[in-house]
Amino acid sequence: MKNGIKNSVKFSRERNFSLPALPFCLLLLVMPLPVYASDIATAQRHYFAGQYAQALPYFIEAVAQQPDDPMRNYFMGMTHFKLKQYEAAKNVFEKVVKLKPDYELARLQLARAYYETGDYAWANVHLMHLQDIHTKEFQKSDFAMIQAVAEWRDDVATKTIASPGVPSPLVQKEDRTPPEIAVLRPETTRGLQSVRYETGILIEGFVRDASPLMWVRINGENVNFDESGRFSKNWFLNIGSNTIKIMASDIYLNTAETSLVIDKKITTLPKIPAEGISGPAAGAKDAPRRYGVVIGIGNYQDRKIPSLRYTVADARAMYEVLTDPRYGFLTPANVRLLIDREASTRNIRTLFDTWLKDKVRAKDAVIIYFAGHGAPEAGRTYWVTHDADIENLYGTAISNDSLSEMLNGIASKTVIVFLDSCYSAATVNRGWHTRSLIEKDPFKDFKGEGRVVITSSNGKQLSLEIQAYGHGVFTYHLIQGLMGKADQDRDGYIILDEIWDYVKSNVKDTARQFGVHQTPIIDGRHSSGILLSKYPQK
Repeated sequence: MKNGIKNSVKFSRERNFSLPALPFCLLLLVMPLPVYASDIATAQRHYFAGQYAQALPYFIEAVAQQPDDPMRNYFMGMTHFKLKQYEAAKNVFEKVVKLKPDYELARLQLARAYYETGDYAWANVHLMHLQDIHTKEFQKSDFAMIQAVAEWRDDVATKTIASPGVPSPLVQKEDRTPPEIAVLRPETTRGLQSVRYETGILIEGFVRDASPLMWVRINGENVNFDESGRFSKNWFLNIGSNTIKIMASDIYLNTAETSLVIDKKITTLPKIPAEGISGPAAGAKDAPRRYGVVIGIGNYQDRKIPSLRYTVADARAMYEVLTDPRYGFLTPANVRLLIDREASTRNIRTLFDTWLKDKVRAKDAVIIYFAGHGAPEAGRTYWVTHDADIENLYGTAISNDSLSEMLNGIASKTVIVFLDSCYSAATVNRGWHTRSLIEKDPFKDFKGEGRVVITSSNGKQLSLEIQAYGHGVFTYHLIQGLMGKADQDRDGYIILDEIWDYVKSNVKDTARQFGVHQTPIIDGRHSSGILLSKYPQK
């Protein structure tokens, strides 16, 4: 088992979970759209052919079908801009940045639209919002955006100062008062450090300001807020002391911040024999059971889909550690392993809609692992199954929306999903690889206490694979953690809190050694103490 973990991997698996600025446009050029999305497909064919007048009515219809899709709105705004309909473009881009505040390219186009309508002050405000882009982790293709930001800032400054009677926003602000931040949850006592045992907490509050808000951030991550300035975010605590910094800025870049410290304790399990908690084989008839689905796809029926070298090895290693009595609590009878052609759309759907739905009760626990290609299409993201047709993902693959519905159909209150999915169209012949991501929240409708999704990296970073490991960095450290390295309190058991801390820390450190920024992401809510594995103590 341990030797299997150390043999060969070379691919970099990325998750399709956060709409990128520039690379996404390139993906759309090479990935045909499904039959159901004829409006968006026709619109984009006209758009990329430079036929903007013909493209516009199709974009309008496509947006009417999915009004909250940032990508569709963005391209409609760009079409208005190409037709020099700047007021219409401005309105659309305003909507896009409201839907997705960290969509930098849309904000840049919004600044351009303000510039073209002669509203230089507001153009500058949005460009100022992008001024921190130099400090962000970005892909090489984003250098074009950075250069564009610099050029537009210089142009706006020149135009503003040269305009008679127009005060320069670069040297004069209309509002110098910072916002006021009020935190409603979690409740804290002044001067005392809060102690929590649950891993997921809800951070909720509101921001007041005389001017419109530009952004609200928690530990540097943009958080959505409504028109009244109210915000909320599920947040995961690391074991130990957690400093949570909440910041807010208005359009004049007046900023305010507040912080709170929460100490996360872990639940130490009682020293009982492993068989006492290993499932129904050793317990009573009504004891909680554990079920698993492990999927690894390296070869695809559609020859246009590139093969993956190490996803099958990842899945087999995950299956082995979950069912190995030294480490796992799952029996082989309660785990389904689907490799390559076994991982067809029909088989996967049958597992979720029939096998898990019929077997699993509320008191049972489910672990799901997926390693394989993912792909974006018409505003949706998909698990690319073995028999998927890359030209018709809607009709042949499984969308994350469908997966959310299937997961919500499982009665279990404890469902843990691990995703190590590749969205790259090709590989490079070198010892390690990277790939970009598409969308941050893979299962936005898959919510509830005890339901957690952990993905290999976030929506604006690259994921890494190292040939010497024989696995993706994420899966390698996940398996090592389950085999005992994640056990912080050395009690012989590994709980979800410990796995999360171990995987996040080690993936970041390993990636940094190769000059890559990679941070796994966790989403969902659960209480402390969800048991994942054990290991033999010497």
